[in-house]
Amino acid sequence: MTSLSKIIFALAALIFAVSQLIDSLQPAHALSSHNISSGSNPIVNINGELVMNSITTTPIWTNNTQDDFIVTTYIQDSTGCYLTVSGQTTGLAKISYIANIRDYKPSTVFLHGKAKLKIAPGETIDLAHYNNNYNQCNYYIEGYYTHS
Repeated sequence: MTSLSKIIFALAALIFAVSQLIDSLQPAHALSSHNISSGSNPIVNINGELVMNSITTTPIWTNNTQDDFIVTTYIQDSTGCYLTVSGQTTGLAKISYIANIRDYKPSTVFLHGKAKLKIAPGETIDLAHYNNNYNQCNYYIEGYYTHS
């Protein structure tokens, strides 16, 4: 290798390294309204099995903190139940359908952990059963606490 080729190779390597450094200095973007809690464990996993044989709504988790809780993932294995927040179904009627793992809908944000459903302090996450047939509903919910 001639000395000119070594110089050209070294210059190319230097340009590449500088371009990688500049690319890594891009500004970070964050949510402006909430911050993830910096507590010892801000991540919450809720899971279980609920057996229902009547038309009913059953609370499965209550936000007993002063912070909002953001549900990022909701998965269930049954079409016989659906998720509500504090018993309210307005706007939530399709969550259980799109979050049912048996439906194989890989594009749903609830199955990919990219949802942002806010549960305010004092609110509950409930499962509602909408028929009188014996039904077993296994569920998994994941999210994190925020603070303003």
